[in-house]
Amino acid sequence: MQINITEFEFDPKMKSATKRELRGLLDPFISQANAYRLLWSRNLSRLPVHKDLARLSNNIEILDEDGLTVSLMTLPTCHSQYSLTFRAFSQIYKEPENSEVPGHQSAREILTILASKLKDKPMIEAIDSKFSEFVKPNGDLSEQLLQFFGSGAFEEGSPTVKVLKCINQEIVYPAVMVLRNLMYEKFPYKDVKGGWRVVISLGEKTVR
Repeated sequence: MQINITEFEFDPKMKSATKRELRGLLDPFISQANAYRLLWSRNLSRLPVHKDLARLSNNIEILDEDGLTVSLMTLPTCHSQYSLTFRAFSQIYKEPENSEVPGHQSAREILTILASKLKDKPMIEAIDSKFSEFVKPNGDLSEQLLQFFGSGAFEEGSPTVKVLKCINQEIVYPAVMVLRNLMYEKFPYKDVKGGWRVVISLGEKTVR
């Protein structure tokens, strides 16, 4: 008899250490493909995307099909006809080169660029109408993004949401554990603080 776990859920109030211990016990019964599927199937607000987007907002780079960095200033003009956010940012955002953009502004830029490049009009409209309602210059950006993601302002199956679901530490957990089990005992390692960087490559038919 073979047991294969296809879905599970922890109590949100459960301590992180307890979750890790229980997950370790469940791992032998979860195939690697199912491990990714379980993460992917969660709603955006039930993944730690809000934490990692807030933490990494200035370390996320979006590339077009030619491998060039996309910014609000380089988006095609046609996107401005349905995106007030894009028009406003492209006209007034002129920060000095290499300066760090405030987190709330950087997060909004990333969402706007993704939605525009993916032709996700409902998401752009949601950003225009709802983002500022939840995300303010002051306060905990992570919690504010969580409220926005859980507001119901956009569809969970939208192209932008599908990409955002990949911007969280849990999505790499299965691969990290395989690497750890193979190497850690002989070659202990640790990630470098501030070393995480996300590159989103938008091709004609694929996103990597």
